[in-house]
Amino acid sequence: MSTSIREIKRMLEAAHHLPKGSKAVLATVVRIEGSSYRRTGARLLVTDRGQMIGGISGGCLEGDALRKALRVMDEGRPRIYRWDTTDPDGEVIGAGLGCRGIIDVLMVPLTAGQLEAVLYPLQVRIESRKPVWIAHPLAADSAEVAMPLWWIEGEKPRPEFAERPEIEVLQALASAKKGSFEARLAAGEWFVEHLPPALRLVIVGGGYDVPPVLELAAVLGWQTAVVANLQSPAARRLAIAGELIHLRQEDVWNQVSVDPWTAVVLMSHDFALDLEALRAFAPSPAPYIGVLGPRKRHERMAAELPAAWLAPNGLLHARRYAPIGLDIGARTPEEIALSIAAEIRAVFAERQGGHLRHRQGGIYEG
Repeated sequence: MSTSIREIKRMLEAAHHLPKGSKAVLATVVRIEGSSYRRTGARLLVTDRGQMIGGISGGCLEGDALRKALRVMDEGRPRIYRWDTTDPDGEVIGAGLGCRGIIDVLMVPLTAGQLEAVLYPLQVRIESRKPVWIAHPLAADSAEVAMPLWWIEGEKPRPEFAERPEIEVLQALASAKKGSFEARLAAGEWFVEHLPPALRLVIVGGGYDVPPVLELAAVLGWQTAVVANLQSPAARRLAIAGELIHLRQEDVWNQVSVDPWTAVVLMSHDFALDLEALRAFAPSPAPYIGVLGPRKRHERMAAELPAAWLAPNGLLHARRYAPIGLDIGARTPEEIALSIAAEIRAVFAERQGGHLRHRQGGIYEG
């Protein structure tokens, strides 16, 4: 999913405030060959008010995309446009900027009501904690605007889509996939997009170094929850968190929602509390449990845990990140927050967090 949570929220807000009868075009990157700044699933919303929200490139194609979107809006029919930036001497805008890729973008003209319906599954993706699939029909130059099909992973299609025979086939194909894909059916071609839930960050602790992590998480569009002593005067600095959970309540750890798209960060600076939290979250499905502090502290903490948990293939062996963060030489709370966020992103992307110049192959491969 290449459209960020912040972009989705801005699009939803814009759609909600469009007057009745307004028009818009939603442009979605559906196919890429070679290199591109954005990936499939990147979106650009163009309204008849002249608003442009999101993006399909690093900015080099947006001017031409605006002109094409206005044409689509005027014609009232969807189109797929192709930008070929592989030719350094080509006439396509952005061709000389070095991307060296071919980008296919589906542009769909929509009324204000249709736009809200099309964006609704993106809202579901934000609010639910289950993956969402969206199947975009690639009927280029069709006089009819074909609305996308969508469903929540593991659930039956919505009633309005249940009678469409394509959705059963698309669901079956999606069940075997880890990410977005193209499908060629007898009824036509589809771009099927996989949208995992927004990353959720759970922080245990309320110290002065927590707000920078929360601020960076907000920029990234992550959902956040903090477990801390909310009766402390210092708790005011935690107000930016999406959810606050009082540490001193009974059975506190069972009040914390954790799923496979959750990262847990223990930074209370209290050895006993971090150890208690580590024990509590060890059986959870969180792929990442990071613990702040020096290596000697973690060695002492490890001695208090069951040896089987830390053994190869043990409960915490691959999920415990201690000391926390990537090695970027972080010293200040803000730099430490960057180190933590970068490591979390690398873990969820299944990357090592090294220098891109040392990476074999393309930036987005794998």
